[in-house]
Amino acid sequence: MRRCIKNMKTTITFTAVFLIGFLCRPVHGQNSYEREFRQLTNERDQALTDTAAPINARYIAGLEKLLRRATQNNDLETALKVKEALKALGVEPAANMQAGPEPIGRWAWTSERILTIRGDGLFVADKGGGGTWRWTKRSRGEFTMTWDHGGFRDTLVISPDGVRITGSNNKGDKVSVIRLQ
Repeated sequence: MRRCIKNMKTTITFTAVFLIGFLCRPVHGQNSYEREFRQLTNERDQALTDTAAPINARYIAGLEKLLRRATQNNDLETALKVKEALKALGVEPAANMQAGPEPIGRWAWTSERILTIRGDGLFVADKGGGGTWRWTKRSRGEFTMTWDHGGFRDTLVISPDGVRITGSNNKGDKVSVIRLQ
């Protein structure tokens, strides 16, 4: 009888340990190594995206200038190739290359912050920070600015007279700035 009780205790202990181990396993089959692998992969992908952004912005700015020159000089073959390249990057080439004003210049972003938008697809703030910008719908004066830090992406429109930029960011904040002379 004692032997039967001892075997029963052993069986109950084994079953309890097994159940605890089973119930405490990572959810969805993920263990710490899988989570670390996914985290490393996500960090790498984000770093590649961040690194490529200024390169793509300069490429897009260069393509837009080339498109303008090719169109003005009636080189339709090159202009079509450039338009296709811009569309592949998600940029709408302006139907009319005599587009409105450029956002390039200095802007009073806040009462204490001045932002400089450059022709190479980059922008910098006088108190640190910056990022990349690109046209999204040039024919409408619409462009986006992606900040290097903070996860902000501004969708903006420059006024027809080139004096004001308005829009909002991906966090829902409104943006309204004035060009500095």
